[in-house]
Amino acid sequence: MQICDCSLGYGNTGLPTCIELFKVTKRIILVPTYQSDGVTRNKIASGDTLNASYFSVLVNQSDESKRWYPLPVLDNVEQERADPLTFETSDGKSIPIEEGVRTFTCQILEAPAEYKKKLDQWGCQSVSYYAIDKQGNLMGSSDGTDLYPIEIDEKTFFSRFVYATDGTLQSLQLSFTVSDIENDGDLKMISKSETGTNLLKLDGILDVNASSASESTTGFVLTQTLDYGTYPTPLPVTGWAKDDYTLYNETAAASIVITSVTESTTLSGVYTFVYPAVTPGDILTLTASKSGFDFPSTTITTP
Repeated sequence: MQICDCSLGYGNTGLPTCIELFKVTKRIILVPTYQSDGVTRNKIASGDTLNASYFSVLVNQSDESKRWYPLPVLDNVEQERADPLTFETSDGKSIPIEEGVRTFTCQILEAPAEYKKKLDQWGCQSVSYYAIDKQGNLMGSSDGTDLYPIEIDEKTFFSRFVYATDGTLQSLQLSFTVSDIENDGDLKMISKSETGTNLLKLDGILDVNASSASESTTGFVLTQTLDYGTYPTPLPVTGWAKDDYTLYNETAAASIVITSVTESTTLSGVYTFVYPAVTPGDILTLTASKSGFDFPSTTITTP
């Protein structure tokens, strides 16, 4: 609850005739509250040039502690602040002592069960969020200079998987409590016209699973899949090319120029790599960089 500061005087009560207001929240963007140093807070800084490239860079940021993680479209969003804690006097006065907590609840309809595991990873993290309304406006918390994501009370972030019934859809329910250090009066909006893009279309990146086979001194076969799909048939990661990958010989301490990468015409997501011959027993590291995906560093040992 706001502590009274009598030096501030009185707040003027006029309002302009035309105010652009934040609408119903349709998406949120999870953001680590602090960068990897544990001190620097993530934010939209005053003076940043906001455009499609700006937001794409944040979503695809290689440093996970600086990355933005947009959630899918949300339904049945409820944001409610509880009544304040009050002290009741003997003559019937009710004096506010502490502001009630603000809770956020929503549903992600037709979300696969695997998505719950992704959300659960946020439960023990220091996390904040930006809200996106149905018009594409962005809401955060301002200190008067920069715009910060709204801080979530640690360990209140919780997801629940809900099975489909004859009358309902499979979904994930998400809930959390906003940190009590947040003041609703600090909420500030960036309008859709000021972002230079439609934030409702901003999607998070996908984890890639990679496994190698048929290793030799001149090549190997790589299978790329997502965490989603059926148990026997995970969804393949298709359409990648040679320039998406980087290969490094750890044993010789030298980069390798990949000769070719060819995706199978019969097995989607299966790629054949060819490169100049290396020494048997050399250990190679394969990395990749492609917008929208997080590729794991993969070790290949030549026979």
